[in-house]
Formats: sequence, C-alpha cells, structure tokens
Amino acid sequence: MNHRESMEKRLYVAVSKFLTNSVNLTRWENTKTEQNEIAKTLNRLRIESPNNFIPLRLACSVYLSYGSKNCRIKFPVTYNDFQRAWQEINTLPGQCSAINQLNFKEWLNRQGNYRFASISAKRFCSNMNMAGIGEMIKEYDTCNSYSEYLQFWMKFEGVGIQYAKNLCMDEQIPAFENSIKIDSKINKYFDNFPEQSLSPAKKEQLLLRVANQIGLTGWEMDRLCYNYADEIIGLM
Repeated sequence: MNHRESMEKRLYVAVSKFLTNSVNLTRWENTKTEQNEIAKTLNRLRIESPNNFIPLRLACSVYLSYGSKNCRIKFPVTYNDFQRAWQEINTLPGQCSAINQLNFKEWLNRQGNYRFASISAKRFCSNMNMAGIGEMIKEYDTCNSYSEYLQFWMKFEGVGIQYAKNLCMDEQIPAFENSIKIDSKINKYFDNFPEQSLSPAKKEQLLLRVANQIGLTGWEMDRLCYNYADEIIGLM
C-alpha cells in the first residue's frame, strides 16, 4: 500500500472505482432500498407502537450489536420481527431484576450476541427502570435538531455519541443526512495510515469531504463504506 498519497485521496479513488462498476452500482442501489425499508419500518413502529418504541430501539439497535460482529447477529427487519422481539424482551411487572436480566441475556444469545450479553442485559434493565420509559416517545417527538436527538439517546446507559447518531441515521432523520458513525468497521479504513490518529470527529469530517467530492450524502457514504468495507478497502 502506497502511503505517499493521503488516505483521503486513496479513499476517494477507491469509492469512485467501486461505484463505476455496474454490478456494484446495482448492489448499492439494492442496499439503499433495503435501508429505506428499514427506515419505513422504524417509523411505523414509532407511530403504531409508541410505548415500546424506545426500548426496542435500544435493544435491537444498541445492545444487540454491542461488541459483536453484525454478520453473526439476527436483527429484526420487519414490523412483525420487532413485535416478536418485544414479546420476548418485555419486562413483566413483579419480576425481579435478576430474572429480567437473564431473560434479556438469553434473548441476546438466541440472536447471536454472546460476548457482552451480561453487561448489555444489565444496562437494558437499568434503562427499563427509568421513570416513564413508555412515555419517553413524547419527549423524543419534540426533538427537532441534531443536538437534541443526540442528547435524548445519550442519557441511556451504553449509548455513546456514535450509537446515538446511528439510531437517528437508521430512521433517516433529516438532521443526520450528513452524519457518519465512526465504528470499528469504518475505523478499518484508517488502519496503517497516519490519519488513524485523528479523533472520531476529524475522521467524520474527512469522510464527509470525500462524500461531497463524489456526490454522496454523509448517510450514503456511511452505508456504502460500512456494507462494502472489505471491497473498498481492497481498492485503496
């Protein structure tokens, strides 16, 4: 790998080359369609199941993926998938915290997450003990800016800024059209380059510059680089 060229330039060339391939372009269009369907499902969940929307988002978009390779995880996709998940993880009145945690841990295991299932179960149950968890959708519905959405999600245990961004990006909230989640997979693009020492915010800015040069939004850059990481990195 030639490091005399900046990582930014090499990424621009790699993504451009990837998208000039007609087969790759078709795959990418299919990926965007799938992501659009997920956003529709989440919005339906928000409207039709408001009382369990927040717990389900935390369970399925944070704790289920925490510390695991997503290729091994069985994520809910359809509206019915999310409803079945709720039936399995809903904490019942009168159950002690230990039983609730064990129930959630076993659900994580069945879905393919093992490594941090215990700590995630503890965090989920701690969040469920927060006053008015079922009413928090009303607070969420009042959010209308980037910072307000981030502040909302980051008050829950285990949710940092990157997860908070991704929760909103999954819903395709307009304020996050030019956001990129700097996770372990995106960080691989920076491996062995001097730019790997940049802060997450600086890395996001670099990726957004490349996206702008190619004509992609930040959301598109994020989904493209995440879903086709190995192929694009191979072109760098």
